[in-house]
Amino acid sequence: MSGSGNSGDSAGLNQGSEASGDAPDSPCEEMTQQNEALRGQLAGDQENASIRGAFGPNGASTVAHASLNGGSAIGAASRLLPGRYAGLAQGLWENTTPEQRREMRQSGRSNVCPDAPFQYDVAAFRPHQSHCESKILETLFAGTPAGTLVLNINWQYENCPNDPNPCAACKRLLCHAQEHCGIDIMLCQEEPEPEPLECP
Repeated sequence: MSGSGNSGDSAGLNQGSEASGDAPDSPCEEMTQQNEALRGQLAGDQENASIRGAFGPNGASTVAHASLNGGSAIGAASRLLPGRYAGLAQGLWENTTPEQRREMRQSGRSNVCPDAPFQYDVAAFRPHQSHCESKILETLFAGTPAGTLVLNINWQYENCPNDPNPCAACKRLLCHAQEHCGIDIMLCQEEPEPEPLECP
């Protein structure tokens, strides 16, 4: 899951994508609108056919928005996206050279919870650079957060246009943050109100 750069406040947040339509009834509904707007923007990318394909109706991709303690939503999109998408979360990858990125991939290093550091599985498929949840948490932890994180995931893959659950690699990261880092994580599911993340 992936994106580029961020211009956040002191908590490491940036403004979520603007979405048109009726006023939302809940934070989950608002972030659903933001997810739809972001997916539509990426599916309409005029400069890159692979981005259009990935985020279009038949592509495999993820978009997500998250709000920490009721603040402005931070948005992310999966895959490695070009720099013109600088409004999306980047986490570990902001202001790094290709050599530094290679070193991070090989080390499994993370911003998440320095006192109980998270270690990425370096054999997994790019969870530390391309997954939405990773980008969001790595961006947030640059600002040492605490509190409640509400996360709205739109994971699209074959025969599933909207899975609101994290993949296994991202769930491992989210559970670590919840268990060791002072963050309660709530997931937007079917109901208007988010539900607590359940960890094994």
